[in-house]
Formats: sequence, structure tokens, C-alpha cells
Amino acid sequence: MFDKLLKQAEHANNEERLKIGVQIITRIFGIEAFAGIASYILGLFLGKITNSVEVEIISICFLIPMFTLWFFLIADKKEKESGEVCYDDKGNDEKVNDENDYSVVSGYGTMPHFSSMYREYQIKHILSKHSFHPFIRPNGKKSGIIRVSEDDKWVCIFGAYYPIDLICGYNKTKNEIYAIDGTIIKLPIRCKLRSASTGIEEFFEDRGFYYKSMPGKAEVRFEAALDRPRKDLSRADWGMVRYQWEKAIAGSSNKDGKIGDDFFERVLTDAEIARVVRAIGKGEGSLSYYTDFEKYQNEFSVCNGIRLISVIGKQAKYDEMDFLFRCLEDVDETYFLMAVEVLKKSPRTKVQEKLEEKARIAYEEYDVQELGGLLYLAKVIGYDIQYVKKIKEAQEKGDLSSNAALEFEVDEKELLGSDYVQRFSPYAYQYKKVE
Repeated sequence: MFDKLLKQAEHANNEERLKIGVQIITRIFGIEAFAGIASYILGLFLGKITNSVEVEIISICFLIPMFTLWFFLIADKKEKESGEVCYDDKGNDEKVNDENDYSVVSGYGTMPHFSSMYREYQIKHILSKHSFHPFIRPNGKKSGIIRVSEDDKWVCIFGAYYPIDLICGYNKTKNEIYAIDGTIIKLPIRCKLRSASTGIEEFFEDRGFYYKSMPGKAEVRFEAALDRPRKDLSRADWGMVRYQWEKAIAGSSNKDGKIGDDFFERVLTDAEIARVVRAIGKGEGSLSYYTDFEKYQNEFSVCNGIRLISVIGKQAKYDEMDFLFRCLEDVDETYFLMAVEVLKKSPRTKVQEKLEEKARIAYEEYDVQELGGLLYLAKVIGYDIQYVKKIKEAQEKGDLSSNAALEFEVDEKELLGSDYVQRFSPYAYQYKKVE
């Protein structure tokens, strides 16, 4: 409940800090006084009812800490509901961040800022269906303050949950996170602790390129990428919105110079992709270098590799098709449909050969997610995967004894018929409350 005053103290001089200290002490003593009075009155009442001095004394001793805690919780709740006042470097009230007039909100609550997209029961449902694991730091140790969901779509920082696709940057000095809709999320004071700020910084660095200040016209580009009313954001494909936003931001950056590891960290412009194509054409690089899937640090940069193969076209070798099929392993990711589109235009015979090979491996390894992606591609190009066809025929005849892997049931309707797979919007919140 003292976060606002502590934030003021960060920018105040010694005299102002003394006044803030007095305010904090006054609040503490005020709450203690109210708790003492309320406890004494209630304890006196209980003592008279029971006609026992012992009950009166015990009641007062028990009620004082209870009332103190209760009053503190009420005061803290009212402060959070009233919103957070932000301060500039001089300690003045801050209504805008800069000439772009960005929104500034607090980082309190279960789902800061983004909670406005959902109702309370929806938030509970979202978090209940995800399992989280500690973020592994560069030194190999587990983070004590940051947890990431198993599907890599949500991050929990000090108990607050953020959709990863919708946050694009972090400023350690200013203690704030940047959302792609142009909103600056001011983190609680405790996030300025060295152990906390270092952990948050490591999380963003682990994902490749990130912004340390809000990009210019972020909100305008977000609206263009969303291309629908903001109230419908919860039902949008967040990954694709983020990708289109990144591409628009990159296009306005006018980045020059040699393309290095940036290729694997951020979304490139069409002009930058063209530069890489020219370099490969001159023998200054190889396509195989850019189709090493493990080099990419986030799902958005993977799209660079797909775009590169698409531009090169017939120059791409059969081996590069492995990269495109690797992109089919997870239907949840932004690059999935992009890879499908490129494979649709690839030599049909080669694609069919790869489909047979990959389907067999996915089936034998019980990889439902990858098999779903392969079945989707097969459906798009109008091809029946012979390996899967034979399995389905064997299942219908009940002949499963020859291969243990056949116990793994292929349910094409479940894989391809559901809204979840067909719409490819894993981040979209489609759950509806059952009345």
C-alpha cells in the first residue's frame, strides 16, 4: 500500500523523502490506532457478555493483529482500485510518456492491463488450464520469480501473468514493460530489486531482440495489425498480430548495414530479406545457414527463413524442405500457415515424399501435434498420406497386432475438424461459460 509513496521517493530530494517517510509512519500508526480502538471496544463487549475479565483481555490481544491486517488489506485494495499515479524524472504527475501520448498503467493484479479483455471466470479458466515451469536462467539455474507456461504463451512475473506475444520490451532502469498496443506497464517497486530486474532482463534477452523503449507509433501499427475492434483482441490470433506489428515496426526503422545474428532474433523487412538473397546469389552465404531451425530465438524470426526460401524459390534445394516441414511440427505457432503456403507451391512429388517420411516418424513417436500439421498440409494439397491410409484401413479391420505403434489412434476429425486446429488461434480465448 506504500508503492505510490515509495515511487515518489525515488525522484524526491532529501527534504521530500523525509515528508514521505512521515506520511508512511503516520499511516501505520493510524491503522494501528484504529485497530486498537476497534479491538478494545469489541473485547470489552465480549467481556461484559461473558462476565469474564480473562475473555476481555484475550479477545483484545487476539483482535488487535486481526484488525490491523484487515485494515491494511482494505487500504491496499482501495489504493490499487484507484489506479496508479506515475511520475516523471522530476516527480511530477505523468499523463503521457512522450510525444506519442502512450498509455501508462500499473503492473498490479493477476493479469495487468490485459485483464480488461476477459471476465474474471475467463481469467481463472485460462490460468487453470496452463502449467508453468520456472524460467531457466543463462547460468542454468531456475528463476525464483519468473515462470513460463508449457506452451510458451504466458509468462508469470512475481505472480502477475502476461501474454508473451503481446509484450515486446522491457526497460530495467525505468522498471517498465512495453505492450504492442502502445501501453507502458509500470512494474511494482519490488521488481527493481537486482535479483528481480536481472531475471526479467534475462527472460527478454533469451527471446532475442526486444525493445528498451516504446517504438514510435506502436499503437497505430497495432491497430493496423489487429484489423478489428480492440474488444475482439481476445479472439484474435495474437501470434499473427504480433508478427504483422513487428514487420511494420521494422519497416519504419530503416535499418542499414550487414545482416548478422539479427536474422535469427527479429522480424526483417522485405528489403533486408532481399539483401540476404543477393548475398547468397553472390556466394557470400548459403541458404543452409539460414535454414538451421535451432538458430532461431523466437517464432517470429522463424518467419524470416520461410520468407527467404519463398523468395529464392526454385533455387531452394530439397534439403531446405526439411526446414519447412519442421515448421509444421506445431500448429500453434505463427509460422505454421506461412510454411504451408510455401509448401503448396513446392514440387508436389518432393512434398509427397516428405509427407510420407514425416508422417511415419510422427506416428511412431506418438506426436499428435506434428501429425495434425502434416494432415492439414495433405488436406490443403489434396493428397492422401498412404502410410496413414494403411493404418486407418488396418484399424477398421482390427488388425493391429503387427505394430505396437498402431495402438495410437489417428482421429482426423479431432485433428482437423476442431475450431482449435482449423482457426489456428491458440492464443485466442474461445472458452464460453456454460450457463
